[in-house]
Order: sequence, then structure tokens, then C-alpha cells
Amino acid sequence: MARPFLYHIHDSDLFDGKADFESIEKKVPINQSPNPKKLLESKKFYSLKRDLAALRKKGAAKNICDASVTEIGKSLKGRELLAIKLGRNPDHKVLFVGCHHAREWISVELPYYLAEYLIENFDDNPTDDKGRRIKHLLVNREIWIVPMLNADGHTRTHEEDRLWRPNLRELVFDVATKIEVAKNKKRTITVAPGTYTGVDINRNYPTKTWGQETYRPGSDRRATSRDPAEGGSNSIFCGVSLDSSDPAAGPDVEPEPRALTDLMQAQKFKACMSFHSFSQEYIMPNEVKSDPFLQDHADGVKELLGRAEKELNKHYKVSRSEEFLYTTTGDQMDMYAEISPKRPTYTPELRPDQGAPDLTIFSGLPEAEIEPCFKENLRSMLSMINVAPFAEKAKRVTATASDSAPVAQVVGNSWKVFLDWKA
Repeated sequence: MARPFLYHIHDSDLFDGKADFESIEKKVPINQSPNPKKLLESKKFYSLKRDLAALRKKGAAKNICDASVTEIGKSLKGRELLAIKLGRNPDHKVLFVGCHHAREWISVELPYYLAEYLIENFDDNPTDDKGRRIKHLLVNREIWIVPMLNADGHTRTHEEDRLWRPNLRELVFDVATKIEVAKNKKRTITVAPGTYTGVDINRNYPTKTWGQETYRPGSDRRATSRDPAEGGSNSIFCGVSLDSSDPAAGPDVEPEPRALTDLMQAQKFKACMSFHSFSQEYIMPNEVKSDPFLQDHADGVKELLGRAEKELNKHYKVSRSEEFLYTTTGDQMDMYAEISPKRPTYTPELRPDQGAPDLTIFSGLPEAEIEPCFKENLRSMLSMINVAPFAEKAKRVTATASDSAPVAQVVGNSWKVFLDWKA
């Protein structure tokens, strides 16, 4: 990519009159909370809405983009949940999602720059192995990319609160209200009268386990909560129930996870990645350990990330959700696994690692780290596109053409072709 790697905002009038892929300079709150003095800093941004529109034109001209697909729905505040649809084969569909959590700016950039990378590198008449592989992926797969699911929350991070995490749902309780929690640790929550803002949309999906509160290991500190008071900037609140008096009732699903759930149900994707930050860890469903196909692909992802580590000196761990720092319920990965069981899905937690200084986490990750973060995850992203038609662990087949001919061995594998990939 010839232009600098920068972060995106949803859109702004400041882009009016600008050329395609041009940036603007904008003052945003510093990466600190609280920020009582409302200190600002100047940063450069691209417009996600306008960049995706320009990419659709490029992709449509190459006959690899459905330019009619621009969004998957609307946010709570009416912003477009922007999308781009690439590829020519609807039999093998793959999904990439970014920005469930508003402040995780880098999670927008990997799915966006993947779309740009695929379009820029596609050639219908490739002259090298890299070009032929890119063509193979785009001719034989269909790739849906939704870079910024939490458009409202993300907008708040560059206008009011840099560390805002959930969406902007406001819940008003006029009287004290009881919420009964029946799953895991039973308790009765009494919600005091008042206004509570912010549902964590990655705990709000209508999964079988929605509403089950989870806890960080060895403590009473919750990781998923039914209490609106645990909303706000750092929300872990999973949203309200369709019936607060019935512990078994499902969630009143927010517009953002509803739009993605509807998309997953309609398209039946065969592979999915949903990006977050931070900790440099790929999380996958617990069911992987009992499925040889999923375990084989997970082992491949480990090897691909290990190859990237040698080049960029960034270590990523691959683990099941039960092995992560904490477990959640009602999240997108579990929703995907319910809709498309026994298919590869990962939640990559991107840069930085757990030991990073506070000022460099979430939206504080420097722009200089966007490109290397993209490169160290590119192999695994490409393997996710490639794996879509696969349904079982790779097998070795031996064939003998004749008594005098050498033995030919064919290994079907969805990830090894990317081990030596160069961005």
C-alpha cells in the first residue's frame, strides 16, 4: 500500500471534497480515562465509509466485488454498519468482523486492510504464484467483511471518551427493579432508579448461554454481568432480558449484534474471524479439542503465527476459550458456532501484549504498529479464506502412475500454502 497505514473513523464532513483514500487531521480526546481537563491530541484518520466506497468501485471493475452490498444494517443511532462483499463463489463463504468494542481501534484495521489487500493484489491474469493464489481465493470463495460493528461507540471514542467500550444504549429505570439471575451463581440484582448507558454487544448475542454471569478466575470480579450498573465506559453488561422477571428469558438483542446474527443465519459462513485487542492471543471454541478437523486447522494457525513471529518478533498464543484470561457468554464466537457448528472460528486478540503500558493499549496503539500487526496476522487470515471448502483433516494420498513412474503424493491442506507468504 503506497499511502500510510492510519486508523479509520466511520465518517466525517471533514472529508468532503477530499480525494479517494485521502486522510484528514482531527483533534480527539487523549487515551486516558478519566480525562477531567478534556485534553485533546491531533491525529490523522481515513474515512471507513468513503474508503470502502472507493474499494467497491475498484473491486467491481475487477469483477470481484458486489458493489450493491454496502451495509448489513443500522446501529442504534442510525449509522450504517458498513460492509464489503468480495469473491465470485457463494458456495464457500467467509466472514471477518471488527470493532465489537469501540476503543479497540486496531480491530477495525485488520479486516479493512484485508479487503484492500485482496483487491489491490487481484489480477485475472496473474504472472506469479502469489497472484495465482489471490485469484484462486477470490474466484472460489465469497468474503464478507464488516470492519466496524460498533459504529456508535467508535464515534464516541474520537469525540468524547477515548476509552469507551460498549454501544450507546440508554436504559432508564423509573423505579427500583429486580433482575433474577438463575444461571451459574444465582443472585437477585436490584437496579436503582436512574439512567444506565452502554451494552457490551459482544455479550448480547442470543446464544444458549446468554445471561449466565461469568467471573474472572479466583475472584468475584465479573466478566459478564446482568447488572446495568456494570455498564458505562468499561461495560461488561450483557443487556436486558425480554422479561426481567423470568430468569430463563432470552436477551432483548441490540441492533448491532442482531444485524450480524441475521447475516450469519442467512449466509451460513464456513469460517469466521472476529478481531479484538489486546493480549496477542487467538481464542477458539472449546469444542476444538474434540474435533480433528478443527484441531488440525488450529495447529496450522499456530504454525502460521509462529512463522510470523520469527519475522516480526511478536508472539501470539492460540488457546481455547476455557484457557483464556476469562470466559464470557453471549459472545459472537459462540453465536457463530451455534449457527455453523464444526466450522473454524477464532477471536484474535491483537496487539499489544499483556505487559504493554496503559497509554499504548486499545486506541493508544501507535499508528506505526498497524502495518506490522496486519502482516503478522495476514497468513492466518488468508488460511481462513482458504479453509472454507474443507471439512476434514488433511489426508495423504499416494498414487502410482506406472511401474516406472515415481510415486506422487498429494496432501490436502488449507494452511501450509501460506507458510512462506510475503505481504
